[in-house]
Amino acid sequence: EGQMIVGGIGAAAVGITFSDLPLPLLLPLVMMAGMAFGALWVLGPAWLLYRFNINEILTTVLMNFVAFQLIDFVATSIWPDPAAGHPTTLPIGAGGKLPLLIAHPPLHSGILIAILAAILVYVYTDRTSAGYELLATGANPRASRVYGIKVRRMFFLSLLIGGALAGLAGAIEVSGVHGRLIEGFHSNFLLLGIIVGLIAKGNNAAVPFVALFIAILEVGASAMQRTMAIPGEMVFIVEALILIFVLLTDVVRRR
Repeated sequence: EGQMIVGGIGAAAVGITFSDLPLPLLLPLVMMAGMAFGALWVLGPAWLLYRFNINEILTTVLMNFVAFQLIDFVATSIWPDPAAGHPTTLPIGAGGKLPLLIAHPPLHSGILIAILAAILVYVYTDRTSAGYELLATGANPRASRVYGIKVRRMFFLSLLIGGALAGLAGAIEVSGVHGRLIEGFHSNFLLLGIIVGLIAKGNNAAVPFVALFIAILEVGASAMQRTMAIPGEMVFIVEALILIFVLLTDVVRRR
């Protein structure tokens, strides 16, 4: 989540600073800035894991709180929008905004970037030797070390890739959804990402479909609350039940 926030900050910084650039130049710069900032943000936890074997979950979660303060500072002190009643930056340049594929309901071209990223991750992890080493390290670090895989280096690499992808997600939110950086745009993505990962069980080919299913639940919950007065929190119960049943399948399989 911290990498997503900082990726959004990087995307907004480039989109505002170079707002006069045309779309063919500015949009790629915005996306690359998001990836670069996301990877840089996770560099500290990755180095601590590589050098001192400090748990990456602890360090990345702690750095999330720094990211929360950073986005507030950027939105209120560096590029604040005086007309907004919420911590919000000025809008990015028109050339940095993702074009719409469908106007009603709005669907921007970020979906194409997400699909391409999912395909590239799948090809890398399932069709290359380096990706195989990465998956093997995640599945069994001890056995991987015995077979000569440099485990800490693989952990370091996986964090950098994850940080870049999270930063890309932040850039897509800024460029395609809001057109500016808004404090709180990252709400719930940490928990939703964990849910998607646990349900997919490390299967990269399944991740896009699980993520789409969870997204449908989230959007559907909002629509139900507006049209049928059903509390949107019901979706949390549904997601929890799905997660419990999926995890229980592992218990049954072991028996």
